[in-house]
Amino acid sequence: MINEQIIIILTLFFTGIVQSVIGVGILLFGTPILLLVGFNYFDVLNILLPVSLAVNIFQISNGIKEIDKNLSKDLFILVLPFVAISLTFATYINFDFSVAIGFFLLFLSISKLLNFNINALIKGKIYLILMAIIHGITNLGGSLLTGYISIKEWDKNKTRTNIAFFYLAFATTQLITLTINGKLQLNQYFLIHIFVGLIIFFFTNKLIFKNIKESHFSKLISLLLLVFGIILLTKTLLF
Repeated sequence: MINEQIIIILTLFFTGIVQSVIGVGILLFGTPILLLVGFNYFDVLNILLPVSLAVNIFQISNGIKEIDKNLSKDLFILVLPFVAISLTFATYINFDFSVAIGFFLLFLSISKLLNFNINALIKGKIYLILMAIIHGITNLGGSLLTGYISIKEWDKNKTRTNIAFFYLAFATTQLITLTINGKLQLNQYFLIHIFVGLIIFFFTNKLIFKNIKESHFSKLISLLLLVFGIILLTKTLLF
């Protein structure tokens, strides 16, 4: 049990830094890490979702006016219902989207770094629905969400706020769905995990995020998408 908690805390430390900067990371990186060390999928959800939700709440608390209204409309009408439905189906199916997502993120990150215009490819409503389905089944939709938001060329505060808002809605929907399906079993240490996540957020937000230049933030998003893609491909091919 002690060893498990050390692994969880270390995972939250690393993924919390990433999420504190761009709005996603705890679920995106934490899910494959904890799966690889032996946790089952629903245990991972119960461990990570409350922490991710808590961090996202603080991320959007000072930037509610930055939330895009059109994006919010698509979120509630198109995305969240499919997150709930696909998470319910995840109880019965076992499909790995990692390879497809990995290659797509490599393409997306390289295109952004080389300034190719690919907006038409990922701005449609079908993309949002596919993202929702993939997130509900695999918990890895954050990578596709980051790619979707990143093409809008907003400043770093609006970019992170909208990513965090989407992710907050994801986590809330997932927790409600888990409760309805009898899969919500919070770890006895979940309050400690939330505390760790928030401490990491406050320090990272003050020491790193506020000091990142706008031009560097866009490049950071592109590089992280590249890393996301490589990790997903590596995870699938090696494990």
